Amino acid sequence: MATQTTGGGSTVSFGNTPQANADIFSFTEDASNILILNVLANDLGGAAKTLFSLDDGTSAAASTKTYAPADLLVKDVAYSSDAAGMAGTGDRSALGARIWIESDGAVHYDKGDINAQLQALAVGQTLTDTFTYAIQLGNGTLSWATVTLQFNGANDSVYMTSSPQSGSVVEDAPSTPDPSDSLNAAGTISFTDVDLSDTHTAAFAASPTNTTSLGTFSLDPVNEAANAANGSVQWHYALNNAAAQYLAAGQTVTESFVVTVNDGHGSTATQTVTVTITGTNDAATVSSDSKAVTEGNAAAALNTFGQLTITDPDTGQAHVVAQSNVHGTYGDFTIDANGAWSYTGNGAHNELTAGQQVQDQFTVTSQDGTATGTVTVTITGTNDAATVSSDSKSVTEGDTAAALNTSGQLTITDPDSGEAHVVAQSNVHGTYGDFTIDANGAWSYTGNGAHNELTAGQQVQDQFTVTSQDGTATGTVTVTITGTNDIATVSSDSKSVTEGDTATALNTSGQLTIVDPDSGEAHVVAQTNVHGTYGDFTIDTNGAWSYTGNGAHNELTAGQQVQDQFTVLSQDGTATGTVTVTITG
Repeated sequence: MATQTTGGGSTVSFGNTPQANADIFSFTEDASNILILNVLANDLGGAAKTLFSLDDGTSAAASTKTYAPADLLVKDVAYSSDAAGMAGTGDRSALGARIWIESDGAVHYDKGDINAQLQALAVGQTLTDTFTYAIQLGNGTLSWATVTLQFNGANDSVYMTSSPQSGSVVEDAPSTPDPSDSLNAAGTISFTDVDLSDTHTAAFAASPTNTTSLGTFSLDPVNEAANAANGSVQWHYALNNAAAQYLAAGQTVTESFVVTVNDGHGSTATQTVTVTITGTNDAATVSSDSKAVTEGNAAAALNTFGQLTITDPDTGQAHVVAQSNVHGTYGDFTIDANGAWSYTGNGAHNELTAGQQVQDQFTVTSQDGTATGTVTVTITGTNDAATVSSDSKSVTEGDTAAALNTSGQLTITDPDSGEAHVVAQSNVHGTYGDFTIDANGAWSYTGNGAHNELTAGQQVQDQFTVTSQDGTATGTVTVTITGTNDIATVSSDSKSVTEGDTATALNTSGQLTIVDPDSGEAHVVAQTNVHGTYGDFTIDTNGAWSYTGNGAHNELTAGQQVQDQFTVLSQDGTATGTVTVTITG
């Protein structure tokens, strides 16, 4: 037995008497930080025993931490509070937890000093700590024993250490590693778990709030860090490009996936990965349309309409740029955003000739500007009725054919462009002259003779029909010729008779010649029994005359000559002739 003088001059004896018994305490790793150990409860020695000292191991090898008698022979201070004990003690357990004697007569143990070691315990794992204490019996003798603390592992929660994850993909992007412009996105989720022996797994589920499923989400195997307290799992998202074609340029949708890390012992942690999918502008198609109309008498005859077909993979983009009353050459064009178009004629356009075709063409652009279509309206002209004026001229017969010459201009109208013409005619023979007209309606009439046969005031006509170039109209040119009184000629006649025994000896007759260009006017004024000196004179209108003696006229001497003379006037009064009868006695 060893003895030692205390600081107060008393002597304590130290021996391994079997009064202090070993203690075993069991706790979970998550027990409170200050553990109160009633080590005296199973010790012998009666009520006189007291808790004397704790072994701080300062005189023992650090590797063994066995009790050190020198430490136990020094009476420890009994602290009034845990705070004082934690601050004042220099004693520690084998694992390094601070230990001290509290005024309540128990050993207080600061588990907080070894919490990091304890929290690393997984379910089913244990960690043991020890220290030695001494009690003083009533006779001053010290007895010691060992306290064993067994800590049982509990499952510690796994925690995410990374921030919420996000990624982005772009429709129709090249499949490259560039995360800002790719069909793929990826990221890493980090977690921690102080249970060093836990093996972690990861799984995911699409968020129930997702409205689309445009790609494939996947996870790599969990990567446990070298220190086993940290881990990570990499996620991937691959866009199904074909499924994303409906997205318009700049249109975005998001898909979220909840990733769960499980430590295998009931603890899980979740992290949400949100992927933004951005649409690009897909090429549209716009059909073309053609309509044919026929020119009529009104603008409405040109009206027509139709429907273009527009396709665009991008949702809500199957439209064209609307146009309203776009002026073409022959009409106005309107189209709405859905491709319904109409064309309204801006006039009858009768200037189009029969069979002539013209077009108005309009370009239509898709709403996104990637495609165009064409609307073509073909207008076919018809033969519109022409008008041809008529013309009348009056001429007067003269001494030459040129007196009948005349000319004029017809007016020709035709709505059909370039068709305001007539069918040309050249030297068309009329009764009194020849007719010529050019395509523009300028006409001339040339007399084919003097036509003195026309009597004074007699009117005759030549009339010619003129036809429009398209055959839809006719006009008439009328030339009225008025005759004049042409000078007649009347011959003279002389007869000789010889006086006889009777009056009949003096009778004689003859025929005058009458010429007059005027048709039917070659006559003279008839005379009947016009009394001369020696006889009576008669002449008919055709110039046949006779002379009838009015006596024997024996009074005439031999060889004596006397005459009766009569004047004959042409029917039109323009000429005279003389009939002379010479009587010889």
